[in-house]
Amino acid sequence: MQIESIHNSSDTPWKFPSQKKIGEYTIRFEDLVEFAQGSPLIGYLYINDNKIGKHDLFGAPFLLKGDYLYIPKFTRRFWMSGFILCKINVRTGQTENMSKIKSLIYLHCVDNGKILYYTDYSKSKEEACAI
Repeated sequence: MQIESIHNSSDTPWKFPSQKKIGEYTIRFEDLVEFAQGSPLIGYLYINDNKIGKHDLFGAPFLLKGDYLYIPKFTRRFWMSGFILCKINVRTGQTENMSKIKSLIYLHCVDNGKILYYTDYSKSKEEACAI
């Protein structure tokens, strides 16, 4: 079955629906919280009621291309916390980290085989990652 793709999104890291139905898939966030005052929302991610990662926390917006969901994954390492661009196979739930840690990953769109995203609130610093 062909999956509907989401190549760009009007959602923000601070305001997005906790659940979306896309084709045969339901993508849902639970226990959404700010990890610091005014920070992007993060929570547990479920695809068709299957939790992705045991303790992993994810944010929004996300993009969908084919069988893959591209989404910011929250991470905390020693003295640093932030987001990594994560690729999730929606059929298997397998995850792959695609970027280095950034203070913000604000996904914009899929364009010419690349994920375009911003690393700041004002959308002035754009980066790209090949898919």
